[in-house]
Amino acid sequence: MTKYDPHYHSAGEFTLALNDDCKYRVEGEDIVLNKNDILLVWPNEVHESIYVPHNSSLLVHFTHTLIENNLDLVSHYEYLKSYHKIDSKIYPRLAENIAQRMFEIRDYYDNISEFSESKCKAKMLEIFVLIAEHALREQSDSRVANIESASDRRHIKAALTYIDEHFCESITQTDVAEYVGLSPYYFSRLFKKYLKNNLTTYIAHLRINKASGLLADESISITECAFQSGFQSITAFNRVFKEQIGCSPRVYRQNLVKNKKS
Repeated sequence: MTKYDPHYHSAGEFTLALNDDCKYRVEGEDIVLNKNDILLVWPNEVHESIYVPHNSSLLVHFTHTLIENNLDLVSHYEYLKSYHKIDSKIYPRLAENIAQRMFEIRDYYDNISEFSESKCKAKMLEIFVLIAEHALREQSDSRVANIESASDRRHIKAALTYIDEHFCESITQTDVAEYVGLSPYYFSRLFKKYLKNNLTTYIAHLRINKASGLLADESISITECAFQSGFQSITAFNRVFKEQIGCSPRVYRQNLVKNKKS
């Protein structure tokens, strides 16, 4: 039996259960894995193994830079790290696809050959993309789950898809309304009714979320983080960032650097 006390490290680790009844705790949440389930522990998360029978798991570690060096993953990291378990009974295809790549990583590692390291990293990136695409689909579905009208649900889902793809650009309410085939006035009422926010606030939230990820990369200036996230001025970026996050982008980056070093 394997047991590890609570700990954390800058590397992340994914675990594939090879038998039933494997018990873990991640960030205070008790998680039980059965055969073919997958545990996701992201960098710097406190976790422990409570009860894991011998030879009951396949473990893959990855460096945090593998995520930080890919800006599209960084911009969706908040969605990614909300997932700690892939249940193979609920998401059989996703669990199978991830497990397949984990076995391939094991084989590359065990049979060291030319470019084994790069092959392992490529498979990890494939796993990240699988989880990210799943997370975005679930997020999109949850945002329209409370809409009973099929017509309203169709319009809002189309609008959210358009916004997700274009929020870094200079889009307006008229642009989105035209895309879904509604008048700007009616679309505004519909959007606020179901999303509980006006379009401007909603887009600002998406931009700040993306900017928060970009700020983790010290090679990108704060001004460039603002522009890449869709803000047209650094003044507006600083104001909205402080309103939503509670500190300036500069202080936020300084805290990220401190946490990374510690």
